[in-house]
Amino acid sequence: MTNLRNYVSLTHQGYMAGLNGKDPDKDYSRSDDYESGWLAGVEDREKGVQANKYLGPCELPIQRGAVVTIPKGTSVSRGREVHVTKRAYKVRLHDVYNGVPAYIDFRCQGTVTRPTAAHVLWAGSGGSWSEALLSDIVIEGTT
Repeated sequence: MTNLRNYVSLTHQGYMAGLNGKDPDKDYSRSDDYESGWLAGVEDREKGVQANKYLGPCELPIQRGAVVTIPKGTSVSRGREVHVTKRAYKVRLHDVYNGVPAYIDFRCQGTVTRPTAAHVLWAGSGGSWSEALLSDIVIEGTT
């Protein structure tokens, strides 16, 4: 895995450090963006938020067209509805989306917008699009 530290904002780096319980990075702790992200990460950790394996920008282990298993008990979104799968099934992915890093949204008075996790999309039954988190699916050939 390449060093993504150079490609994400100081806000995201601070958020991930705070979420993982690390002390502020001495090199970046004087940055207001880093500090805001770190404080938001600490706040989320205290609320019990867990760091997702594919949270924010990261290298994805699969590509569009891969066949994956959606395990029983996975939360799957279909439009505005969220369903929990009652059985495991295999699907061919239509697309794989990377997560979005934490950033400061100046339109909302400089608040920190939390990062999102990577997710996958496939054509579901009845022509509806289905979506799940990348960390919740089983990728063939990996453990």
